[in-house]
Amino acid sequence: MLSKTLIRETLIATLGTEPQVVSITLDRLLEEGHSINEVVVIHTESSGVGEALSVLQKEFVTETYSRIRLRTVPVESQHGPIVDFHTEEDLRALLGTLYREVCRVRRDGYIVHLSISGGRKVMAIMAMVVAQLLFGPNDRVWHLFTEGWEPGAKRRLHPGVGERIWLIPIPVLRWTEAGTLMRTVAELDDPAEVVAWY
Repeated sequence: MLSKTLIRETLIATLGTEPQVVSITLDRLLEEGHSINEVVVIHTESSGVGEALSVLQKEFVTETYSRIRLRTVPVESQHGPIVDFHTEEDLRALLGTLYREVCRVRRDGYIVHLSISGGRKVMAIMAMVVAQLLFGPNDRVWHLFTEGWEPGAKRRLHPGVGERIWLIPIPVLRWTEAGTLMRTVAELDDPAEVVAWY
């Protein structure tokens, strides 16, 4: 078994216009004892997302994250950067970007923490597809829930005292285990029981 000091972990996060989705997720993972060495932010090239990206980049030059590397990865098709997801080609570009990044991180021997709370809903959907295809047993998908927060509310990049925040693990059906799971699904009626078994 690897010692804790040898474990390397990466947070891959989709980004929309709210940079705190990334910073609060990272804060929670660090509080839980995860050794995050790198944060990869997958983003479009829209102006609102550009502003959020700029806010995040400033955070990564502070003492808080001084030992964590930030990589920003734009979603690009063969015709250039994607501003938003309007066509099937845009979605293929998103899928390809997520796939390449998860492949790279896993090939380098890192555990993947995938945050699907930021950006367009379709980013979360495509991220789950990639997780199903590529994840190993130690990789995790996370959803961030902040009580009382609404879009447009005052931005707080880090949790305040007493603020109620949950980082919720999302179960991933890996295709490598699909056969065993399908046999179990046939025997169980309750999806909660299937998730618990998995």
